Amino acid sequence: MKKTSSDKPSPTTRVRVRRPDLQAGFAERLSKMIGESGLTLKQLAQEFGGFRIDTLSKLASGGAKQIQVDLMAGISYWAYTHGVSLAWLLTGFGGMRDLPAASLAAIEQAGAMNNAIAFSLLLALARRMGIDVADLAEKWRVNMALPQGVAEVPLRGLFDLIDRAYSGGEAKKRC
Repeated sequence: MKKTSSDKPSPTTRVRVRRPDLQAGFAERLSKMIGESGLTLKQLAQEFGGFRIDTLSKLASGGAKQIQVDLMAGISYWAYTHGVSLAWLLTGFGGMRDLPAASLAAIEQAGAMNNAIAFSLLLALARRMGIDVADLAEKWRVNMALPQGVAEVPLRGLFDLIDRAYSGGEAKKRC
């Protein structure tokens, strides 16, 4: 029976390492991750998906020539959820705890958006109290990190949206 591209590998499909240098490097990095985890091999084998301790030990010592796909997925998932860089674990590039640049940009963008929302809420409340905020609403802008680059976003649109929500759909015209 000929295999098609839609056939999925079974959980017991093994990935064969053809380059001993990559195998040794992975084993060293896995061993370091295990050592720094503070968990026993038994605990980690369980967290990786219920594998045998000797399987994990052999893999971390460089004695394994193959690794099951589901074990690799379990190790990768555990590493990712515990702040270990998958680029480092799988290839040795970067540091063990390096965050991807995209994650840092996303954090900065979320912070900028939170500030914009908070400021817009303050402007909406000030307007409700009768304070003229037209100048502030027009002048303030937030730099947002987008995949295409940094965009300057005026707070006016967000401010008007919040104000309409508070006023039941009718934004006041004095601003």
